[in-house]
Amino acid sequence: MLAAAGLVSNISLHSYQQADRARDQARTMLGAVDQVLQIAVDAESSTRGFVVTADEAFLEPGRGATRLAPEAVARLRLLVADSASQRQRVDRLGPLIDQKLAWVNRVAETRRNAGFEAARQLVASSQGRQLMNEIRRVCGQMSAEELGLLAQREAAVHRHGRAAQFVTVLGTVLALLLVGGAILGFGRS
Repeated sequence: MLAAAGLVSNISLHSYQQADRARDQARTMLGAVDQVLQIAVDAESSTRGFVVTADEAFLEPGRGATRLAPEAVARLRLLVADSASQRQRVDRLGPLIDQKLAWVNRVAETRRNAGFEAARQLVASSQGRQLMNEIRRVCGQMSAEELGLLAQREAAVHRHGRAAQFVTVLGTVLALLLVGGAILGFGRS
């Protein structure tokens, strides 16, 4: 009986650990989506600062974003390998990020070569805004799906944790009853 209680306890603990890892994966995925979105935001913000001031220092966050983008999208792609819907979104998001980075570089080059007014007109066009809105939409869909999974995984962690505690307490009570019964049995002999 004790062996069975130990086995069930071990299975419950293993289920808890699996649910905990799945929960951590969902949290990691949410962080990766946020990182990709932040790359697009940083690139756009730094370029706008450059357009207004013509100070090259404003472009540094955008350059950093450009360097980080391929790795961030690749990391996101690895994290969603087991989800067809999320893979499709990453397949859509990667080119959007590339287009956004190309667009902000074009705005910066326009500011350098044609001046403020030409760059302002480019920024005022809907192209950059449309790209950013689409990036936000895709990232929002990814986050929404992952938040749903996170809620399910949080519930699973809680459920498996309670089951592991119950089995551990039950096993302890059984062990105490067996030991107590053995002591009483030896005492009567």
